[in-house]
Order: sequence, then structure tokens, then C-alpha cells
Amino acid sequence: MIVFQAFLIALLAGVAPVCSKAADSRPPIELCPASPGVIEAVAPSLYSFDVVAPTPRTVRGTLAVETDTGWFRVPFGPLKLEPAVLQLATHGQKVTQTGPRSPVQYVNFARPVKIHSFFMESAAADVLDWATAGLFRCSPQPTFPSDFEPVGSEKTPYVSILAGAKTISAVAVPPILRTDCAAPFVDARVVTQAQAVYPFSRRMGPATSMVKITLDPNGQVVDARIFKSSGYDAFDIAALDAAKLSKYSARIAYCRPVVSNYIFKVTFQ
Repeated sequence: MIVFQAFLIALLAGVAPVCSKAADSRPPIELCPASPGVIEAVAPSLYSFDVVAPTPRTVRGTLAVETDTGWFRVPFGPLKLEPAVLQLATHGQKVTQTGPRSPVQYVNFARPVKIHSFFMESAAADVLDWATAGLFRCSPQPTFPSDFEPVGSEKTPYVSILAGAKTISAVAVPPILRTDCAAPFVDARVVTQAQAVYPFSRRMGPATSMVKITLDPNGQVVDARIFKSSGYDAFDIAALDAAKLSKYSARIAYCRPVVSNYIFKVTFQ
């Protein structure tokens, strides 16, 4: 028996998958040269943040931040990203990954704000094709701090600022993107699920294959590769084939369809 589950995962864009022989040797498709990591409150008008990416690199760019008092841009960099342990939040759960991250940065707002969402608006890096792309305008992949315990509360106290740290001034701007439509944020989803073919006449398992799908704004698959191997190449290949043949609807962010990553999961029993 094969059990299917497909779900959107809010990890940093382009995290390197755990590959089996079923995966090819191409580098993973990156949606942006970098992604914002974790934003935490230091004080009501002062926040800390870092920047993450799949491989070490030097990055500069701009964060877009939506708050309860309006929109802001936060320019940063250049920042050198080096390997570190990452604590990521996805669907209300904390996930530990190892990957390159920047030193902690601090952004100061002119008045107290509550951050509703934030994303990498544009970025440039010195590796891969990004080295010749210049400042790249990223597809919005928003993160929502309000999905988790509010900072500054008894359960999640304010963090401490590093001694001698410099701050970046957030720049107030007109609304960058819309949120006034009926459904401004909708996760990508499977519309038609393709059946994965069990590869053996002799039952093996249970085993689970996770396939990372990249979807364009029309919901078309532009890339598929093993994100986490089942440990069996045949299972991984069957999961890859099913993921590629399935039909999807695109992720909606700020009232428009966007490029996004999706994790397609197949459990072979």
C-alpha cells in the first residue's frame, strides 16, 4: 500500500536536499540569492535578523517588511554567509538545519511596530549564476511571525543586542504589494494526484520518499528532485515520477501567483 501526502514547506529557498542515486547531480534551483532567516524583537522598535542561503556566499539586498503601521524596506550588506546551525520555523514547528547564515543584523524602526510578514525583495550574490545576474528581484515568499508566539511576551522574551552592534534604519515606503483581495495568501496544493507505482513484487518498507518540487506561477513543475531519500533508489524514482505527473495549483502571495517550492511526500508500506 502507498500512502500519499503533499505539503508546502516553509524552509529557506533552495536548502540542499538529502540525495540518493535517483537524484541527478544538478545544483538545486534557487528562487532567490538568499532568504531572510529569523526575525526577533530586541525592543518594540528594534528587531534582529539574519540571512541564509544554500551555500556559502556574500550577499547584499533589501528586505520588505509589512507591519501594523505600514510597509518598510531594510537594505543590508554585503554580508558573508558561512556554515552554521539554523533554527527555522515552519508551520508552527522549529526545524534544525545546517547551512550558511550571516552575522546577526539589527534594524531600527522610527516607532514601535508589530511585524506581520517579511520577505527578500531583492538580492545579489557572488556565486553561481547570481554572480552575473546583478540585483535580482525575488518572488515574494513571505514569513509570518504572527503565526507563532508574539515576541516580548512572557513565553518569548525580547532577545539581547550584541555589544557594539550597529543598526540599520528601516525606510518607510508606500505599500509594496497588495493584501486587499479575498485570499491574499494561499498555499500551493496538488490538484490531481498521480499514483506512485510500487517498484517491487516483493514487499519492502515501510519507506518514505520526499520530493522537492519547484512550481512556476502557473502551477507547472519546472524542477523535481529528491529532498529526502527513502534509502531505496527504486522508491525514490517512483516518487519522482509521481511528483512530476501530478497537477498543482500555484502558491498565492500578496494576491498573485508566485514561483514556489513544494514538498511531495510518498510513503511506501
